[in-house]
Amino acid sequence: MGVYQSRNISVEPFIGRVKSLFGLDPLPDKGKKKASILILGSVLAYQLVVLYNASVHRKLGSVKEVLEAL
Repeated sequence: MGVYQSRNISVEPFIGRVKSLFGLDPLPDKGKKKASILILGSVLAYQLVVLYNASVHRKLGSVKEVLEAL
């Protein structure tokens, strides 16, 4: 399996999930720098929610429920 084939299986669906969870589809700002900041911030928030779920012994994938509670 080539590098790009594995990216299609793992990275692209994750970015799609992050964009849908944080309402970033389409991105509200234009430009590579602004888009990068939005995506990076969203991925960081996603990871923090996963860490929170692990600390309170919840299902790690229940990110949407935590975000809706905020």
